[in-house]
Amino acid sequence: MKTLKISIRLIGKICLIIGIVFLALSIFSLILRLASVNLVFSTLAVIFCTNGIPWIILGICFYLYSRFEKSEQLKKDGVRYDAEIVRILPGYNMRVGFGKYNSANAAYVECFYRNQESKTCLVKSDLIMLDYAVNYFGDNGKELLNAAVYVSPKDPRDYFVEISPKAEVTSQFDYDYRNKVEK
Repeated sequence: MKTLKISIRLIGKICLIIGIVFLALSIFSLILRLASVNLVFSTLAVIFCTNGIPWIILGICFYLYSRFEKSEQLKKDGVRYDAEIVRILPGYNMRVGFGKYNSANAAYVECFYRNQESKTCLVKSDLIMLDYAVNYFGDNGKELLNAAVYVSPKDPRDYFVEISPKAEVTSQFDYDYRNKVEK
C-alpha cells in the first residue's frame, strides 16, 4: 500500500514536470514566432500548449489525491489532540463564489495543542474555505469553530488539522440529530 502511495506521488510529479516542459516549449515557440514570420512556430506553440495543459491537470489531480490520502491516513492512524484556535489568517485575494451569501473566503487556521509529553505545539491548517456570511476573523472564529489535530506517531511534523463548526449543545427536542443526545 505504501508503494502505491509513493508511486502516485511520483506519477503526479512526473506529470507536472512534463506539463511544465510542454508549456515552456510553447512559450519558447511563441517567442520564436514573434521574432520571425514563419507560421511553423505558432503551430508548434499551439501543439505544445494543448499537450502541456492536460499533463498539468493530471499532475494536479494526482497531487490532490495524495494529499487526501495523507489526511485520511492520519485520521486513521494518527494521534488525535483537541486544539485551541489562536487566530484565523485570511488567504488574501482568494474568494470563491459571487454575492454576499453565496460565497466563501479562503483562510488558514493557527492553533495549538499539548502533546503527550506536555509540550505545546503550534500548527497551521491547510487552506480551508469559510462561509462569507459569517465573520470568522478576529475572536469570532475561536467561538464558532473547533479544531482537532491528527499527528503521526512517527513524525510529529507530519500532521493534519481538521476544522469543524461547534455544535449547538442546547436543544428543545427530546432527540436531536446534531448532538446525538436523548433527554
